[in-house]
Amino acid sequence: MKVTVRGIGAIRDVSFSLDKTTVITGNNGTGKTTLLLTLYALINAWAKEVKMKSLQVDDNFKKALSYTLKRSIEETFRSDVKEIINGEGEVIFEGELGTMSVKITREEVNVGLALNKDVKFEVREVENKDLPVGEIQVNVKGTTIELVYGSNGKEKYQYFDLLKDLLKDVEGNAVVNSFLDLFFLGLRPAALVIEAKGEAIIRDKKVTITDFGVFIDGKKYPVISHGLKRIAEIVISSKKGELVLIDDAEVYLDEEMKKVLVEEVVNKKKVIMTTRDKSFSSMFDNVVNLS
Repeated sequence: MKVTVRGIGAIRDVSFSLDKTTVITGNNGTGKTTLLLTLYALINAWAKEVKMKSLQVDDNFKKALSYTLKRSIEETFRSDVKEIINGEGEVIFEGELGTMSVKITREEVNVGLALNKDVKFEVREVENKDLPVGEIQVNVKGTTIELVYGSNGKEKYQYFDLLKDLLKDVEGNAVVNSFLDLFFLGLRPAALVIEAKGEAIIRDKKVTITDFGVFIDGKKYPVISHGLKRIAEIVISSKKGELVLIDDAEVYLDEEMKKVLVEEVVNKKKVIMTTRDKSFSSMFDNVVNLS
């Protein structure tokens, strides 16, 4: 999939593929972090509180998708969209299903779709008498969505109208999320590397990061190499995503830890990472410079 970003933050016009490891270089203030956050927000968007009037990819659907992407941008940047955009920005994704253009202004987000084939969703409501009233499970296979709702309980008839409304809400969310899964096939979920807790094996050492500190092979270290902790956080975060986004990837990494990054993450995932280190970026074939 090819992505083009224009007019977002300091980014003028940049294009590259999301299907292979890409290194984004540039000086401070050129938009490297903004680029990663924008990609994360759009690819990893998750519909909430969306209602659909039909199951076709029509104008109503595009409005629901626009709302979902705007909400995700604001949650990711932790700011109103008008504080992020100066003028008008655009992100264009070109993939197997077609093209999605996301235009972002200070007032709104608008999605345009030019698909290579018709996309229509089928939703089935299935009663499960073993689940309690109000519980709904969503099963998705392509464009087929199964809503399994519980009906076990004396409240079944008392809350039947409420259940119908709840099913409608879940249906709208499921349709938008299913479309995003279909469009970004192989890229969702995206994982943004941040401070992480969990366990990773680094060069045969078990590194565990908890609220109480960093442990190596079960022993707490009062002083820990920043590089070992950093690479452990990258490995732990990468487990949660198909596309892994790493800002300032080389920070704290010595030559040995850079090799671990390549072996444990770059060789196993689709990766977009930023760096200010020219020698680090020279290790990779696909380098994009923001100037």
